[in-house]
Amino acid sequence: MVDFFNGFESGMGRDAGWESLGTVSIVTDSPRSGAYCARCNPVGTGTGFFHAAIPGFGAAETFVNPVATRFAFRANMLPASGPEMIHQLPGGELQIMPSGALKFYPTWEPLGRSIDGSNALSPGRWYVIEVFSPVSGNITIRFYPDGSNPSGDEIVWTLPHDQNLSGVVQIGKASDRNGNTVSFDYDDVHATDGVTGYLGDGKIIRIGGNASAPTKVCFSEEISLPSSAAFSIRIFRNDGVPT
Repeated sequence: MVDFFNGFESGMGRDAGWESLGTVSIVTDSPRSGAYCARCNPVGTGTGFFHAAIPGFGAAETFVNPVATRFAFRANMLPASGPEMIHQLPGGELQIMPSGALKFYPTWEPLGRSIDGSNALSPGRWYVIEVFSPVSGNITIRFYPDGSNPSGDEIVWTLPHDQNLSGVVQIGKASDRNGNTVSFDYDDVHATDGVTGYLGDGKIIRIGGNASAPTKVCFSEEISLPSSAAFSIRIFRNDGVPT
């Protein structure tokens, strides 16, 4: 089982658990949580993306269905003509259209058909996007504005047969689809396999020590945000050991 989460508070290098390619950067421009978020802003047919990696090595983590992913997403510049990729996981590729609506291409679709969402994401606003890709049944996708309760499913794809898939989790424009210049921001990424449904909302921050603190450099927190006022915190050391 892989349980990967990262909020870009420790950068985007291999030691931070990311492997990045193309036009990507860490920015401080109004992140959803903490002090940093990631930006993928390739020009034209260029690409810019990152994948969940084994810390310190850069090799991609391998996720096996059932897989659930959650990430905060902000479109600074939508594609001008035709959709572009924003996310990929075992089970399919998620794209965003010029209208701001989502489009999903499932892996197990021999005719190359896709399914479109009907609601649009507004540029310049943070949203939470969640995907659940099971072995059988329905692939489901939902999104909701930052600070709002989770909504109903935006996209539902019924699998024609079991999908025993494994692969990487990618965030950004990993493949060019229509030659669009885009700018996408990401934060609070969580990806897990071996689950039974959506992960739910959450924010990931970094706690850094000072000179008098313990020898561990930093901790990462996964803060769950239920609809009630209470919340829970999970704290892990950099080596992934729960404290």
